[in-house]
Amino acid sequence: MESNHVDSRYSAAFILAAVGDALGWSHENRSNSTNKLVNDKYGVFQDWSRCAGGRYWQHREDIRKGEYSDDTQLMIATARSLLHKKDWAASFCNTELPFWLEYERGGGKATKTAAKFLKKGKKPWMTTGKELEAYFNAGGNGVAMRILPHVIFEQHNIKNIMGKVVINGIYTHGHPRALLGATCYAYALEILSQKQSVLKYGELVDKLIEEKEIWSRFPSIDGIDEWKKQFEKVHKAQFSVVWEENADIVIKGLEKIKQNLKKGVLDVTQNSLQELGVFDKKIGGAGDITTIAAIYLASKYATNPQKAILEAAYLKGADTDTIASMTGALLGMLYGEEIIPLEWCIVQDYAYLKKLPQYLLNPSLYWEEEERKEYKYINLSIGKAKESFSEVNRKNNTKEIIIKKYETIHGQTIYIKQLKKIEMENQENIIQDEKIKNELFHIKELEHLNLKQYIDCLYEISNHFEEEEIINKYNIKKDTIQKIRRVIH
Repeated sequence: MESNHVDSRYSAAFILAAVGDALGWSHENRSNSTNKLVNDKYGVFQDWSRCAGGRYWQHREDIRKGEYSDDTQLMIATARSLLHKKDWAASFCNTELPFWLEYERGGGKATKTAAKFLKKGKKPWMTTGKELEAYFNAGGNGVAMRILPHVIFEQHNIKNIMGKVVINGIYTHGHPRALLGATCYAYALEILSQKQSVLKYGELVDKLIEEKEIWSRFPSIDGIDEWKKQFEKVHKAQFSVVWEENADIVIKGLEKIKQNLKKGVLDVTQNSLQELGVFDKKIGGAGDITTIAAIYLASKYATNPQKAILEAAYLKGADTDTIASMTGALLGMLYGEEIIPLEWCIVQDYAYLKKLPQYLLNPSLYWEEEERKEYKYINLSIGKAKESFSEVNRKNNTKEIIIKKYETIHGQTIYIKQLKKIEMENQENIIQDEKIKNELFHIKELEHLNLKQYIDCLYEISNHFEEEEIINKYNIKKDTIQKIRRVIH
């Protein structure tokens, strides 16, 4: 296979993974979108907004056309860590994941929790109690969605691919569902990267079932005994047994979609995905289910890759961004850049994504660019970057959200948020309407609060925080909350 065609496949896998992520992000269950978006049949990117910041510093975050979420961010983070070669794992867990917390968009709970532990210098499997249980029960798709770079970097070395995918995975997820989803997906990508003829209908699924021993066997990894010991402590079962049980579940899932694909035109996409559990709120985001769903969609619509990505991106009630991202990567790896329509080339960091395979195949190229001496760049944990703009996203009674946009020297765009508290001397004048101010200051139930507590309490009430939480936090009655809301509004 010619080198430029190989590079085209690798670039297309990155680009279409980001495209699927960007298209599906606004439609997933937990996007917190504040817009009513239309499922455009041509897959046109749209501007949209989301409610971000959680309970304590809620604010509106504007997402521009083609901007991606954590799926692509973590895929890039994995790629960047591999450029450190033998030190890739240390780079990933000590630098990439902790710093990702500064710019993450739409990150999953398991990955964010693990990253917080790693930021403190603590491995998530060395915790205790409920935190340890949560880690070893984390079987989500946060691993599978990020492992594409390993397939490209290792250049058909299956043993290394499988080993590194699992090592990558255990930094955030401890359940076999997450890890098996990632190894199965990695092998699917590897199969397609070497495909030189037309992909027959259902061929990818057949190959994965026939060669299941390659991706379903736990790889040989040094220094993992303590991890397995902790796993067995939580699950009260031998690790190898639990692994094999979950491997069988993935294989049965593949056999299920094989039978559905055999139905041809009689196969109903929605029904097949329903059987897999894609729309089940409890298991729909599992690593194995997401992987099988992506393989199914890529196989069913292999002759119409744009349709495959759009089907995934607009699946109501599913983890749309990850399924679409993984479907996109599979088809990009099969076909190359020629299938990418012009309107998708405005996806965030298109030029950077296109060039990432070159860095993975030749890391020295990356480091040569990193060594440029230009005064306009500052040093972030992940490398040199320049600030594009800074803006106050929202200002409230006690806090303001400052968003700074950076572009790395290689071309990745990241948004870093800063929560800034307004100085106390300015807070006394935050209520401008004198009538409202007088009424509020005469509410006897608030007299026990100091000035800061008083201001914080009013802010949380005015922004409709959970009543039960406000009652417990400030020791006030529900009637008081309702009275304050009537005064303010």
